[in-house]
Amino acid sequence: MALATIASVSSINTTHHSSLFFPPKQHNNYNTRIHRFRCNGTNPNQQDSQPQNNAFLKVAWYGSELLGIAASVFRSSTDEETSPQRFLETIDRASVVDTIKQDFQSSYFVTGDLTLNAYEEDCEFADPAGSFKGLQRFKRNCTNFGSLLEKSNMKLMKWEDFEDKGIGHWRFSCTLSFPWRPILSATGYTEYYYDAQSGKVCRHVEHWNVPKMALFKQILRPSRGFSLKDYLTRWFKVVQLVFVALLNILGKIRHCLCVMHSLRMKMSLIRPLLTRRGFSTSSDKMVAAVLFERLPVVIPKVDPVVYAFQEFSFRWRMQYQRRYPDEFLDRSDARGKGDYQIDYVPAPRITEADKKNDRRSLQRALDKRLYLLLYGNAHGAPSGNPVWHFPEKVYESEETMRKCAESALKSVIGDLSDTYFVGNAPMAHMVVQPKEEQSGSTSFKKFFFKSQVISKSQYNIGKCEDFVWVTKAELLEYFPEQAEFFGKMIIS
Repeated sequence: MALATIASVSSINTTHHSSLFFPPKQHNNYNTRIHRFRCNGTNPNQQDSQPQNNAFLKVAWYGSELLGIAASVFRSSTDEETSPQRFLETIDRASVVDTIKQDFQSSYFVTGDLTLNAYEEDCEFADPAGSFKGLQRFKRNCTNFGSLLEKSNMKLMKWEDFEDKGIGHWRFSCTLSFPWRPILSATGYTEYYYDAQSGKVCRHVEHWNVPKMALFKQILRPSRGFSLKDYLTRWFKVVQLVFVALLNILGKIRHCLCVMHSLRMKMSLIRPLLTRRGFSTSSDKMVAAVLFERLPVVIPKVDPVVYAFQEFSFRWRMQYQRRYPDEFLDRSDARGKGDYQIDYVPAPRITEADKKNDRRSLQRALDKRLYLLLYGNAHGAPSGNPVWHFPEKVYESEETMRKCAESALKSVIGDLSDTYFVGNAPMAHMVVQPKEEQSGSTSFKKFFFKSQVISKSQYNIGKCEDFVWVTKAELLEYFPEQAEFFGKMIIS
């Protein structure tokens, strides 16, 4: 018997699998044997070209989207035909399928005339070139693409219903309004995935039966019977439209420049009325004050409630911890012995300044923040009497308010090398109103800047009759009228 060969070839993507079966010869003296060979092969040319085609197609797709947007900008509003939007009264599976079929009759792929509430607002639209989310973007792209067509024909050929989706097979052809009038034709199908809760379409996936690059080649191929005269005529119309659009853009730019120039002229007239030096009265005065702070030197005392919880946690861990024998840990040799042991005696938390209540010393209240107050003449004080105040200065010709605050503190302590200003902006501000006995005074604004002591335990305070370093609670006693304001401003 002659040798019979049966070959079966199956392909997935670009990989080919081949199986060959050789039936045995019919001899009575020999045992039956079956020989099988299986070969796996790939086409390297197709694998290399696939990413390049996808990348090139994506560039073409996004380029067409931008072209459609540009065409919609240049297109006048009179050229756009607005059709009434359709909406579903009741949304269910059957009504959504019926409205999709009706949308095919209006060629919604190129007109954008589709029933909006049959789709989710964040519906995903995908095709061989790319994908995006957004119903309005899809409608805009379809409308813009339709403006580039002279005529089009779209027909729903077949509809299939599945459990979670529906598939519509369609046929499409159109003539683009390019100078060479290319003809684009293709067949394919679209998958409409339904949302499980709302019943609307949540995914719109297009599949084209025509190869990807073939679509792009159709756009570049001129139609039959297209002459050179038609080509030049259409290109002349395109150039004319571009020139008119450029003239419109230049006119809008010129209008914007004129408006900006007129606004600039008006602002130059009213700017002297808005600046501080445009006023001759003293009601616009500003004062920069400094909250000079010494941070805590020692760790504050633990609150009794916190201490009780820490003690309870320690005993709980000691009760349930794993115990090891002394021989395993060798605790006897681990205990500290030798000349390196030092008898450490911590310094007292209560200093001599605390005992004497010496508020002129920085060596007090080591676990709290201290703030510098001066006693002397201050801006806005009644009848020029000395009052307790922060280091401050009236803003005159300094570059910034912070520079004014630095000048105020420098006039009191002399050198700013051991200080640190926290930020450039003030931490708070207040409007100081004159009292009843101050008939000739006016209100002014006081801006507070924070500065901190750095590695120094004593300052030579000058330009005042007296000074104190006080805690927040003690500071509020010096300003009973502004206690609420300073209580919110100072965080300790």
